[in-house]
Amino acid sequence: SVGYSDLKIVEINSADAEINIFPNPNSGEFYIGFSGGVNVFEIEVYDPRGGKVHFMEERDPNGMIVNISGSDTGLFIVKIKTESDQYLKKVLIVD
Repeated sequence: SVGYSDLKIVEINSADAEINIFPNPNSGEFYIGFSGGVNVFEIEVYDPRGGKVHFMEERDPNGMIVNISGSDTGLFIVKIKTESDQYLKKVLIVD
């Protein structure tokens, strides 16, 4: 037997950090921009079913390009881990 549980998405934000994703919506390639002293360690991208489709450990202080073109369309979750916090952002992938 297979069990399922509900997936809950909670968006966590800090007044000191600013993380922007653009363009949003997009076709699978987008830029994540950082300001406010954000020191990013990891970025993970999850598809609409909750599967991890992208992982990065790059540490560009200004931002980075993520390319998941070829993935399904829908609402994706971007998890951004810093030295002290984690941020969840939504990005819409369309045709």
